[in-house]
Amino acid sequence: MQPIEGITPDMIWSFGYTMLGMIAIIVCIEKIPDIVWKWKDRKKKAAEGPQANFADEICDKIMDKLEPRFAEIDNKLKADKARLESHEYAITGMHKAQADIYEGFSVLCYAMIAVLNHGIHNGNAAEMEDALSKLHEYLTKRNHDM
Repeated sequence: MQPIEGITPDMIWSFGYTMLGMIAIIVCIEKIPDIVWKWKDRKKKAAEGPQANFADEICDKIMDKLEPRFAEIDNKLKADKARLESHEYAITGMHKAQADIYEGFSVLCYAMIAVLNHGIHNGNAAEMEDALSKLHEYLTKRNHDM
């Protein structure tokens, strides 16, 4: 290789500085959009930050005050549900007792009709025996249920 004539050390230094400057400009141009977006995001967060934090704090305070009330209402609802279930159980028992009473009245009425027929027909023993067997069956069945 032959040396290039007319190149001085100052020219080499100037070329190096020029290249370094161009690289710096390219890097800066490449980073400018990132810097601008970060600046806008910081500005946006700064604008929203205190208001958003304030709203969150208010919501948290309200929920802290309401949570015990929600728990109290939930406990009351559970107690009401248990009470209603016990009433349903009691009502079922009452319906069963009512059916037993109707059955008892039916047997008593049958027996009374048999007694009246016995008096009217001068000693119809078959009706009396039938009424007695039904009354006996009802009373013995009734004793087993208790």
